[in-house]
Amino acid sequence: NWSGWSLTRTITILPPVPPAPVLTVPANGALTNLNTPVFNWNSVVSGDTYQLQISVVNTFATTVQTFTGAPGVRTYTATPLVDGVYYWRVKALNVNSVSGPWSGYRSFTVDTTAPAAPALTNPANGVTVIGTPNFSWAATATATRYQFEYDNDADLLSPTYTSGELTATNVTPPAMGLGT
Repeated sequence: NWSGWSLTRTITILPPVPPAPVLTVPANGALTNLNTPVFNWNSVVSGDTYQLQISVVNTFATTVQTFTGAPGVRTYTATPLVDGVYYWRVKALNVNSVSGPWSGYRSFTVDTTAPAAPALTNPANGVTVIGTPNFSWAATATATRYQFEYDNDADLLSPTYTSGELTATNVTPPAMGLGT
């Protein structure tokens, strides 16, 4: 035999408060020449929507951009930023708009001003050299890396040699094939 049903009770089950998201792009300390960088972060359990803040101070006392995406959106492309150092962070909100803690912050630098072209110093223009010379140039005030190319044609449309990123202001490339 079965008894009668007990009295009913009403309960409310709330979704958990989401944890802080993990930031993925841009990396901490990133340098970009794009004034509209793209931001990405990982999803979290109970995260429905995400809010992003961009600030010029790591305390986020003021923000230059704030974004809250549609459910599931984990990316944001900034509206144009002026050159400078910025900080960003993200928090998740559950389906009831209860927010979890902010992620740790990351910094990034927007630098859209290219450095001046370096002045070539060695070998002198028009000289004749035997073998592969050491090429050098004057440092440029705001440059931190250089790239060197040479070609057997003055238009440099199909370089014979292109270096990787250089931090020095000189390079001796591999032996130059000087048949033409």
